[in-house]
Amino acid sequence: MKSIIDEIRHTIQIVIENSEYDNKVFIKGGILRNWLMGKNYFNDVDVVVAIENGNINLSKQICDWNKCRSIYNPFIEKSKGTSVFRLFTHPKLNEVYFDTTVLTGLTLTDDVNKGTDFTCNCIYLNVSSGDLHDVTGKGIKDIQDNILRMVHSNIFIDNPLRIFRLLRLAYQYQMTVDEETKKQFLKDYKLGYNADKNRVINELSQINGEFDDKEMNTILFEFKEYYQV
Repeated sequence: MKSIIDEIRHTIQIVIENSEYDNKVFIKGGILRNWLMGKNYFNDVDVVVAIENGNINLSKQICDWNKCRSIYNPFIEKSKGTSVFRLFTHPKLNEVYFDTTVLTGLTLTDDVNKGTDFTCNCIYLNVSSGDLHDVTGKGIKDIQDNILRMVHSNIFIDNPLRIFRLLRLAYQYQMTVDEETKKQFLKDYKLGYNADKNRVINELSQINGEFDDKEMNTILFEFKEYYQV
């Protein structure tokens, strides 16, 4: 029986085989993290393409192949560089949102260094070959050890929403925040007051309990009170 990852990979693979997209399309993000954790749930599928503007054409081709293309599917936001679609006609993936973007710098390393938060989210699956790429060299081990580790020290400065993502991931998956990441979090957490309110509320609303860690717990309650969650 195919896993959900196999199903998603096959659905893209049959479209890109023997094309310019061969070995240039990757699945990344939460779905791979959850899969490696042995968890079956996910909200969407992040697909990245190592071709300039290639995500839009790829989305259209996949929708055409599955006979579900319309003026709204895929939904393209050029300003954000994203192309989102659903495979309404697919018997197993019809409720899944595919979010396709272009690899930052067209390389896995640049994509991680400039656009990814934690090592557990820095794993990429080559759709063509099926190979896993653990770009930081720490992601798979950290998942096995249930460790939440930042990719670099500017993680929260680059994107304050990651402050709330750290809290949510640590709570949701009962992950231990490594010492250097925690120090950076405690130093930068007030940047969280500059994050997009709606996205903050979405992250905080998924935390329905407390942490054993008193410092993180204090910060969580401070944010929940401020954002009225």
